[in-house]
Parts: sequence; C-alpha cells; structure tokens
Amino acid sequence: MAFTSLNQYLDVEWMRYAYECTRKDGAVGVDGQTGQDYALHLERNLCELIDRLKSGRYRAPSRFLIDLISKSLQQYRRIPFG
Repeated sequence: MAFTSLNQYLDVEWMRYAYECTRKDGAVGVDGQTGQDYALHLERNLCELIDRLKSGRYRAPSRFLIDLISKSLQQYRRIPFG
C-alpha cells in the first residue's frame, strides 16, 4: 500500500475534534483571531480551512519569530521560524 495523501482523512468531524483539543484561553493566534472568535462560525471556518488545505491554497503564516539571546555575544538575534 503506497502512501499518497492525508487529504482523505481531513473532514469536519476530525477538524472539530482537533479544535476541541486546543486551549481557548491561550494567546491570540498569529492571525489575530481568538478561539472565541473562531468558534462564532466554527462549521464555516472549519469547512473553509479544509478546502484551503485540500486545494493547496493554505500556507502557514511565516511571521513566526523566535528571539534568542546569544550568551556569547550578549545580544539579541532574531531568527525566522516557520
């Protein structure tokens, strides 16, 4: 059996379960949206996300940055992550 794609496993039920497993009281996401905001139109948001994932239009935001302190130089370095 050859592995081809995970698309066949992506459905609203699975995505809803994944959403339910996330913390809703955490920080705002990189897109500026809270868990409560996302939940207002949960079914629509999940369907749109699945559509973007399956069509290849979804791209994870590349705005993640990790601030690291270089102990040897004692200065900040900004390293892109994601």
